[in-house]
Amino acid sequence: MEVALVFIIGGSYQGKEEYVLNRFSFAQTDIYVCTEAAEPDLRFPILSHIEQFALYAVKSGHEPTDFWRAHRDALENKIIIADDISCGIVPMDAELRAWREASGRANLYLAREAASVHRVFCGLGVQIK
Repeated sequence: MEVALVFIIGGSYQGKEEYVLNRFSFAQTDIYVCTEAAEPDLRFPILSHIEQFALYAVKSGHEPTDFWRAHRDALENKIIIADDISCGIVPMDAELRAWREASGRANLYLAREAASVHRVFCGLGVQIK
C-alpha cells in the first residue's frame, strides 16, 4: 500500500506500531526498527524508533535532520514512527541533552514535510495534521 509521507509520534509503549499496522494495512515485516548503531534502512516502508537513529547521529557528530533532508525523496510513501522523548526530566548528561534536542529538531522537520501527522496515546491515534 502506498501512502504519502506519514509521521507518527507518541510516548514509549503507546501502541504506535500496532496503530500503523492496523490503520495502513502493513505487516510486522514491513517495519525497520532503528538503532543507535546505524543509519535507517530506507528500503522499508515503515521506519520505527527514529529517535534511536538521532542518538546514533549525535554520537557520530552529525545532525539527524541533515540526514532526513538529504534523503527527502526517499521518504515519499513511508511511515516514520518516533518516540516522543521531549517530556520528562532534562538529562544531566550533555550527550543525552544533545540527543533530545536533535531528536526534537528532526521531529519538527518530519512533521512539516509529512502529508499527515498522527499522535498515538494508549493505542488511540489522532490525526493532528
